[in-house]
Amino acid sequence: MSLLLEEDEVDEYSDGSVRLRNPNIELMDQDILYHLALGSGSHDLVEMFGDIKFVCMGGTPKRIENFANFIMKEIGHKLPTGTTLLDISQYSYRYSMYKVGPVLSISHGMGIPSVGILLHEVIKLMYHAKVRDPIFIRIGTCGGIGLEGGTVVISEEAVDGMLKSYYEVLIYVRDMPVNTKFCFAYYCLYSLKRSMNINNVHTEFWFSK
Repeated sequence: MSLLLEEDEVDEYSDGSVRLRNPNIELMDQDILYHLALGSGSHDLVEMFGDIKFVCMGGTPKRIENFANFIMKEIGHKLPTGTTLLDISQYSYRYSMYKVGPVLSISHGMGIPSVGILLHEVIKLMYHAKVRDPIFIRIGTCGGIGLEGGTVVISEEAVDGMLKSYYEVLIYVRDMPVNTKFCFAYYCLYSLKRSMNINNVHTEFWFSK
């Protein structure tokens, strides 16, 4: 089967807004994002998340909280006096999510099932919030053969146990391979590395499990 997507299978519209494959979502009174403790009817998702540019994901809640605080300092984001960062999804008891300006930081847990559930709902969140051209970045520890500890690894693609750079999804008993090569975010990070003269950056692929 060809890995090239037909025009009606692309994941975004020409203006960069997120396109969902399920046409029934638009017919629902409310789309409840259970694992994020959000809903398209109970929350003003455009007001809350419409300015998001980057979705940064990591494994544990504490790690992503630390990252959110780090980003807040890096971009000079100021919270109102007497307030602290809020875990937006704390009452889902599944994931932790923090918003710092245009950066959304979310914990994804461990393994493909946990990551898959999160991505499913976050992509729908981006759709309901009318976000354009969101960039998804996974940050965290990474194994590396022959690399010194502390080396920054920027992945070019994800591969499975057979070294295939796509993820197989069954839809209506049909195998629908999804390309897992990384694109714009990779080039942005690599260009940033060059502009900052960072030497210990290694580009590589990683295994999906």
